[in-house]
Amino acid sequence: MIGLMLIYLLSTKKAKSSNYATIGSLTSILCKIMEQFIKDYIIQHFLHNDLFSKNQFGFLKGRSTILQLLHIIEEWTAALENGGQINTIYTDFEKAFDKVPHYLLLKKIIAEL
Repeated sequence: MIGLMLIYLLSTKKAKSSNYATIGSLTSILCKIMEQFIKDYIIQHFLHNDLFSKNQFGFLKGRSTILQLLHIIEEWTAALENGGQINTIYTDFEKAFDKVPHYLLLKKIIAEL
């Protein structure tokens, strides 16, 4: 990937690198804009084709993690009131996902299509 960095000369002395300051990188801005377009497209595709589980919370509009907690508390309360039992397992997939080779994950997803 080729990046474009905007640089501003702070002084008339061009020989010293300390006389330059970066204004910003167009690459990161363009990547963030592109990422947002792709994310919006994927979410719209999933919503339009009803591909999200009713139990998916956290990043969808109107389905916050607070609503998820209220939903699960309702289910647990009903289970306990009916003499049921609650078993839970808590997992944190954030670190695990960061360690997955994403090119292999994409290859596997594409192969499944």
